[in-house]
Amino acid sequence: MAVESLPNELIDCILDNLSCNKIALSNCSLVEKAWVLPSQRRIFEKLGLNGHADSLVKTERLIAIFDEKPHLASSVRLLNLWSFNNVEGPEKEMLHARIAEGVIQRLSKVETIELDYVYWPILYPLLRTALSDAFQAHSLTRIAITGCSFHTFADLASLLSHATYLKALTIRLLNCGRRNEPTASDFAIPRSIKLDEFATDDTDTFTPWFKEELCPIAIRYLRFLRMRIFGRNPTTIYQSVAFIVRHAGFSLTKLELEYQNGLGDSGLIHLGHIPNLDSFVLDICKSRAGTDILIPWIRSFFEPLLNLDGHTHPLRHFTLVINIDFDESDPDQWEWEWDQYAVLNRLFAQPVFAPLGW
Repeated sequence: MAVESLPNELIDCILDNLSCNKIALSNCSLVEKAWVLPSQRRIFEKLGLNGHADSLVKTERLIAIFDEKPHLASSVRLLNLWSFNNVEGPEKEMLHARIAEGVIQRLSKVETIELDYVYWPILYPLLRTALSDAFQAHSLTRIAITGCSFHTFADLASLLSHATYLKALTIRLLNCGRRNEPTASDFAIPRSIKLDEFATDDTDTFTPWFKEELCPIAIRYLRFLRMRIFGRNPTTIYQSVAFIVRHAGFSLTKLELEYQNGLGDSGLIHLGHIPNLDSFVLDICKSRAGTDILIPWIRSFFEPLLNLDGHTHPLRHFTLVINIDFDESDPDQWEWEWDQYAVLNRLFAQPVFAPLGW
């Protein structure tokens, strides 16, 4: 069967990043076999565009290649943009934006978009438009935004509102100049974006938006939720976490909470609100609270279920991530710390937690 080959200039570009001895590598039988069509697709499953690298200029060749061989462009499943933050000067930023726009416009089946350390306010309009259009693609189901900056939260909300087929959203290290709450969306019907997965370290920013009647994102269908409990206002943070957990309660099957600080009313969240939970992760590794605070808090997730006469909770996996500082000069203290966690063994031995197999 005849297989369409990659352009030689693209092969040379790939080899540049594989070995300093291109001649030897080109003659290698394994490399020769790598140019068959299935492997060509794997080569282009992930495409990264670096806003700082001079290599982005070389990437301009992709535009012509994608025009000549559209099947290569249609093989890209993950698009990653990072370091588009205007530190290279206006001329170079304009060039990089034009190249990135040209590449993005030729991608038709991207399933995941990752934005890392992108400064949205200073992106050239042509690149912002290209990304907004890419967010509307039927194929796009996953978005991850890390370390990105927006003038206002409304700018981010507007961008996310384009992603009407979104199923998984991750937001970390968000920087918004003004955390205003958008009150309307021109791009999506309220509650029409039904997320399956949501992960964030900034729960307090998103909760007010999720509460808005016109918010296009619905969280009641979440199956996986990961959040960090951290902030200057412990009560507000914990209430925000509790709102999302309880709002998605019946659909959640996997929950991960990372606690750093900010414990609120322990009764706000417990497994009684999450009757179909299969996997639960509590990460207290970065917490500086003592076991006298942490152990009662951990127990508060489970103890309300002890009143379920004759019933069991479906939870099968519980992971507790801890960090105990061992002081060799005080082994009794270390042993006492471990004894505090032993109370959990007795708790999980109760019939209601039988699926855990404790």
